[in-house]
Amino acid sequence: YRRPDGKIAIVFEEELDVKTSNEGDEKLKHVTQICNDKLQTYVEKYPEQWMWVHRRWKKGKFKKNAN
Repeated sequence: YRRPDGKIAIVFEEELDVKTSNEGDEKLKHVTQICNDKLQTYVEKYPEQWMWVHRRWKKGKFKKNAN
């Protein structure tokens, strides 16, 4: 993330626990969800620093209301 002084901070965390008994597509979905959940914590913490050019999350609190 970018610090208030404009410098970039790099955060090293523990490795993600992606162990699962699922196989194939279910395993892929499980691991992808874990990675997206971690990414979401940073998007929520620093929303002003986030830009994505397509609708990554189509449901939930990031979905725009269609009026």
